[in-house]
Amino acid sequence: MDKSILTPDGGDEVTDRTVPIQVHITPEHYRSLVKIAEKRHVQAHHLIEQLVEHALRPSPAAVRERLRDDIRRLLATGRNDRQIAEHLGVKRGQVSYHRVDMGLPSNDKRGRKPQKKASTAA
Repeated sequence: MDKSILTPDGGDEVTDRTVPIQVHITPEHYRSLVKIAEKRHVQAHHLIEQLVEHALRPSPAAVRERLRDDIRRLLATGRNDRQIAEHLGVKRGQVSYHRVDMGLPSNDKRGRKPQKKASTAA
């Protein structure tokens, strides 16, 4: 659903999902940007949009920490790896890997012994 927002200059509301912005770059940089865009068969503004999307994407470390926080929180509620995986939309092995790596016990009711973290001694 599109939301109505004010434009950056405080003007009329826009119901589009994008907001136009003005970018100031040197003519040399613009020519370089256009050359790259032509090689990729896109317009120059698409490259800038891709750069913005990339800059706003969470880092892999942030995604990993969010997953680990969610696993800790859900383990504390008594859920097992399978239930956590279903809730988070990830594979059970992924939950199990992070749980073991964090040194957390399993909430498995089947009486299995918790796995120990593999030793990396060489």
